[in-house]
Amino acid sequence: MLEKTVPCTAARASKPPSVWRAKKGISMKRAQSGLLTTKMSRRAALRAGIGGVIAAPFVLRAPDARSATSVVFGTYGGSYGEALKRIFFQPFAKETGIQVIQTAPADMAKLRAQVQSKSPEWDVIELIPSECVTAARMGLVMPLDFGKIDIPELSVPEAKQTHWLSTYNYTTGIGYNSAKFPAGKHPETWADFWDVQKFPGRRSLRSRPDNVLEIALLADGVAPSAMYPLDVPRAFKALDRIKPHIAKWADTAPQSIELIQTNDVDFTHTFNNRVFAAQSSGVPVAFNTEQLMMAFPAFALPTGAANAEAGMRLLGYMMKPDLQAELWKALRLIPVTKAASALIPEAERKAWFPDLTTGKHLALNAEWWGADGRLAEVTTQYRNWLLR
Repeated sequence: MLEKTVPCTAARASKPPSVWRAKKGISMKRAQSGLLTTKMSRRAALRAGIGGVIAAPFVLRAPDARSATSVVFGTYGGSYGEALKRIFFQPFAKETGIQVIQTAPADMAKLRAQVQSKSPEWDVIELIPSECVTAARMGLVMPLDFGKIDIPELSVPEAKQTHWLSTYNYTTGIGYNSAKFPAGKHPETWADFWDVQKFPGRRSLRSRPDNVLEIALLADGVAPSAMYPLDVPRAFKALDRIKPHIAKWADTAPQSIELIQTNDVDFTHTFNNRVFAAQSSGVPVAFNTEQLMMAFPAFALPTGAANAEAGMRLLGYMMKPDLQAELWKALRLIPVTKAASALIPEAERKAWFPDLTTGKHLALNAEWWGADGRLAEVTTQYRNWLLR
């Protein structure tokens, strides 16, 4: 998964809206002129462009048409958030007049509280798909109206789900130190990763079970087409064989590639976009594409979102092939439409894209992990296994 962090921020207006104290006996004429007495919510503050904490009751002018059709988008920060802003959000605002306000990603507990109180601050949120399955089951996100979202022909059908849309995908696979391990000297498949006699070296896997159980089953010979439902006992038996050879269980996505950079491990389970970023910084790290797992973000609309229509319009805009190609160029996040993929140079596609004709690659199944209580149950089992 892409693990990114960003402080919750909102763009500040160059001039804050005028504020008046509410007075008893306010006239109907003033009320009709657009003066409304209210306590500003976080959402209202975001739409008004006020970043500070506002606690006292006050009166302000009704928002204009542009602020009324802004989209509050809960997503991540860093280079990822900047790329979304530059490639999608700013051109969308210029073309439509609908401003996109980026905030920190949605927390599930906060999302639940806000939807239940009928006051979600977001119009669009980015979740991991298993979270979105849970949110859909709880009624926290609404089904998308795909009649209002312009979607070109998809190269990966998993990108389109009832309650969410993925505008790109990314892959996880085997990363290694290219300076130490030339061709033929590093594992190419997960079965190779388990073969410590043929490919000796220090290894790393994630300290969370999703992805890792699938990796273990691939190593044990389960075909991607027969992966789900996961055979959890079989996965743990396979993990028992590799556990003595794991030098470090990576706790975060950045750490999965940092362990190669710091020479703490030789082979690691990592992410294509993180390998690309490391390579761009001159780090001798490579990424094997022989057997990959395809993962997706989940862009969804909270139930009761104030500007759901504008949110769906934005999601459709993010499916434009030329923009998806720009995101690939910036971060190596893989387009999900055939038209966008055709814009990527062939050499880059061969170097990074999974070849979907081989049958070796696996699209991760959010429905299985998102079943009621499953992730928590398997995570507890996995953590207990790590401690043994």
